[in-house]
Amino acid sequence: MRGAPRLCGLFAAGALAACTVGPNYRRPEIPTPSAYLERAPSTTSQSPDLAAWWSRFNDPTLTALVTRALAGNLDVQTAASKLRQARRQEVIAGAAALPQLEASGNVNNTLLSKNAGLSQLEKAFSGGGSAGGSG
Repeated sequence: MRGAPRLCGLFAAGALAACTVGPNYRRPEIPTPSAYLERAPSTTSQSPDLAAWWSRFNDPTLTALVTRALAGNLDVQTAASKLRQARRQEVIAGAAALPQLEASGNVNNTLLSKNAGLSQLEKAFSGGGSAGGSG
C-alpha cells in the first residue's frame, strides 16, 4: 500500500508525457477533395419559400393532407391563442404605468319634518324666535 501513491504518480507522469508533441511538430498538409468543399452561396439566387415546401412535390394527396393537418392542428391553434392572450396581458400590465384619473360625487338632500319638534330649534339657530317654547 505504501508504493501505491508512488505508482499512481509515475503512471500519471507517463500518461502526460505521452500526450506531448515535440517542438518541431508541423501540421501535415492534407488536401480536401473537391466533392467536400463548400460552395460559396450565389448572390443572385433567392432563398426558397419554405412556407409551402410540400407543394414542390406536385402531389395533390400530400397537399390535401398537409392542408387538413394545418387546419385541424389544435396544438398550433392553441399556441396561437396563447400568444394572442400573452400579448393582451402585456398591454394590460403596461396600462398600470399610465396616468390614471378618478372622480366621484355625492349629493344629499335632507328634509326635516315640521311635526318632529325640531322647527323651534331651527328658528333659534336661524335667529327667528326663542327656543324656550313661549313663542
